[in-house]
Amino acid sequence: MKEVCEAVHHAHELGVQHRDLKPSNIMLDAELRPKILDFGLSSNDPARGHFRGTPHYMAPEQLDASLPIDARTDVYALGAVLYELLTGVAPVDGASVDAIVANVRAGAIRLPVEIALRTPEPLQAIALKALETNAADRYPSAQDMALDLGRYLGGRPVSARPSRYATVLTTRIKPH
Repeated sequence: MKEVCEAVHHAHELGVQHRDLKPSNIMLDAELRPKILDFGLSSNDPARGHFRGTPHYMAPEQLDASLPIDARTDVYALGAVLYELLTGVAPVDGASVDAIVANVRAGAIRLPVEIALRTPEPLQAIALKALETNAADRYPSAQDMALDLGRYLGGRPVSARPSRYATVLTTRIKPH
């Protein structure tokens, strides 16, 4: 996943935003190195690409034409891919495309540990930081996400502090 983030960051440095990152667009070569496929929706125009992509992996700003699309849109999708690697399911689901879109907009994402009990907390924090509903609350770049993954792999503390932790804590404490 770290290598995927670094590759996406490299594309961003070249002025290309993928805008449809998902597991089926990430393949492994014979040496098990990840390769990013299908740049058919890519662009660097912040006003283009709304309502295009795969709903399970689309960032909220892709569903609102009044919001710009930028590199943080791909960061959201990277978070969705990491979430799915950790849990086996996409972070947002629904019975229909409309329900999925509504859940993306609402940020209706369960904690990975609620789905896969052995999820390492630092990886959960990284995924949730990348999946922040507000683009300004996400990692500012795919490189920043890669750095946090590197910290985790190196046994060091990660920098991710997702806002969802405060929301979940408030929800659980409120009845008491």
